[in-house]
Amino acid sequence: MSPWTSDVAGFFPGPDPDRIVPHRFGTFTRFGLTLAVALTTAPAVAQSPERALPVEEYLLPQAEEVALALSAAPAGVTDGASVMVLRRDGYERVREGTDGFTCLVQRGWSSPLVPAAGPDFFLPRLLAPICFNPGASRTVLPEYLRRTELALSGHSADEMRTILLQEIGSGALEPPDASAMAYMMSPDQWIGSAVGRWHPHVMLYLPFTDVSMIGEHALESGLPLAFDYMGGPFATFVLQVRDWSTGSPDHGGSG
Repeated sequence: MSPWTSDVAGFFPGPDPDRIVPHRFGTFTRFGLTLAVALTTAPAVAQSPERALPVEEYLLPQAEEVALALSAAPAGVTDGASVMVLRRDGYERVREGTDGFTCLVQRGWSSPLVPAAGPDFFLPRLLAPICFNPGASRTVLPEYLRRTELALSGHSADEMRTILLQEIGSGALEPPDASAMAYMMSPDQWIGSAVGRWHPHVMLYLPFTDVSMIGEHALESGLPLAFDYMGGPFATFVLQVRDWSTGSPDHGGSG
């Protein structure tokens, strides 16, 4: 049994997402300028389906997807990274790396699920290149691959949230390693209707951290912002960085 299981089970008391302990998630919903709230409350540029479209709608030519995945981080990270691409039945590793990093292009179902999914959740346009470091490759990537499996098998966002919270609570999904982080620095990313490509940033995985422990920060503050699973074992924050992976400076988040 995972050493986190008892704490996680207490945090996620049942399969109904409406029963999530309110005082743990309440701090999240009060901060309306976090990236997560921006992504989950803005109107979509197109009507987002309630479930994933046929997988062909999300597929890219392999060479294009590999290049996009590798644009997520500087060459010092990506030169030795493994690369995965989306196929009809999920992600496949098409390049075996040497440094423990894993780069891929996330789709819309990587967007925040807790406390609710946003309007872009199943939009094919959402393409989010990311490179997980070794700790995140071991312990965060499996949660995203599980999301992909659920999305491609026809589950709605609400159904996905229920299943994922159950599996986190049971210990079936291992919490992030203490070293886990990821790069999202591609100038070609598009992470949501509300923010476009936004800014280059890194993802920080801070188990059992909520907004009250980080502080309330405005969307364009450059300070850590809440992203998903606040207060839980997969609590995720975003920290803006200065330059894109190409070395060019970030001059604004639209696009």
